[in-house]
Amino acid sequence: MLRNRLRKLEFELGLSPQKMARIGNCSRSTYYRYRNGTSVPDVEFIGKILNYEKSLNPGWLLTGRGDMTFNSDDSNQPHDFDDQAAHTRLHHLPFYQMKSLNYGESKIPSDDWNSPAEFLPICDTFIRSLMDADHPDSIFAIQIECDTMEPEVKRGSIVLADAKENNPATDGIFLIRLDNFIRIKLLQPLPGKRLQLSTINKKYDPIDVDIEYQHFEVLGRAIWCGSFIF
Repeated sequence: MLRNRLRKLEFELGLSPQKMARIGNCSRSTYYRYRNGTSVPDVEFIGKILNYEKSLNPGWLLTGRGDMTFNSDDSNQPHDFDDQAAHTRLHHLPFYQMKSLNYGESKIPSDDWNSPAEFLPICDTFIRSLMDADHPDSIFAIQIECDTMEPEVKRGSIVLADAKENNPATDGIFLIRLDNFIRIKLLQPLPGKRLQLSTINKKYDPIDVDIEYQHFEVLGRAIWCGSFIF
């Protein structure tokens, strides 16, 4: 279990739980939840731990498979761990913050979407192993700052979405562009080439849209959120 691997990592590296929390940029209480198995580490924590100990095998940390560290005599692994960390283990995803005004529905202006200001470092093993995504270049990340998708997506959660999964007939939670804003919605096909855009939190009213409306676009399906796999 991941909690056991975190404890093993502490022992092998000589790190206290407090030091692990500082490395992972989380509070001590949050790390203790990771350590006790009551919560699953988020992508930022995993990325920072891997970046701190560059010989650490991300496959072992995430899944328990393989050795804890890469062996220097392993011909299948790069010998320059710094180069490996920069080019193999971390993938920088476009990262957006979907904020709300007056605690309403979160949105992202289209202009901000076209030019992301931030990128989220995440290891390829996380994308490939946990999310079964074999095309990391199509993955993007969004932090949701509203309650539209609660309880499945809590306020403040980071959602990873796959731009290649943009079929509105597929079940799931989607990021969509409607007029000048990006929103997070459930999609339900309606007669006459129309879609109903709704939320899990029923306090928000659904919207109907023509699937061929020129200012509507499905940007991608959510495939991961915090500790939950969709």
